[in-house]
Amino acid sequence: MKTLSWIVLGLLTIKSLSSANAFVYDAKYFQVSQIKIQQISEKNVVLEEKVFHEDALKSLPGPDRKMNLPDIGKVIAVGKELVALGEDVYKLLDKGRPVVQTDHAPISVLPKIGDKTVDVFELENWSMPKTKKFKITYKNGFGSTVVSFDYLVIATTGGTYNGKGAYLTGVQIIPSNIHVSFGFDLSAVMKLQSLSNQGTKLSPVAGAVMVLKYRVGNMLGMNESNDTVFVNGNGVIQTY
Repeated sequence: MKTLSWIVLGLLTIKSLSSANAFVYDAKYFQVSQIKIQQISEKNVVLEEKVFHEDALKSLPGPDRKMNLPDIGKVIAVGKELVALGEDVYKLLDKGRPVVQTDHAPISVLPKIGDKTVDVFELENWSMPKTKKFKITYKNGFGSTVVSFDYLVIATTGGTYNGKGAYLTGVQIIPSNIHVSFGFDLSAVMKLQSLSNQGTKLSPVAGAVMVLKYRVGNMLGMNESNDTVFVNGNGVIQTY
């Protein structure tokens, strides 16, 4: 009986150690140790790269609590010479899958004359849509890629009103090439943060700052990051 008791105790000890090792493995698997943000060309050539490692991730911003011209949507921001139209928040990804938005208008930044918003169809000289592509990559404690996705920033720029200004329409962010490993969850939303006049009072250049919020979660916790995207009527597209 004594020998049998020791055998049972030994098996229980081995099982406990195996469970502990499995937990260590899982914890490292679910640990987010690196986030990489790359600007890439249409041929997937890396043009620019930013890498955040484990220590730097702690200082990233946390959750915020609080040429067919598109439908322009509702008023979402107003400036002295400009008005922004579209939607307050665009849900882009949910549980790692793109959200199909058939009734949401992209962002437009148009002239405001007094209290009147100038109709987008009264503007002329729109350019072909400008695009820039970016890639987000999350790695775990083993150095394996557990979450990745590309996003394309699109904007139709250069619209003029009575021969002056440079305005925006069709501004949107489109996610693609989404990879989410087992045990991870990915969601993303886009919102307009602010608008500004990059030109003069008589010839405004529309500027828009958008925030792309993307959240990666697993059984051990949640990590949320923000990309700030700036677009203006002269065709500038830049992230911060």
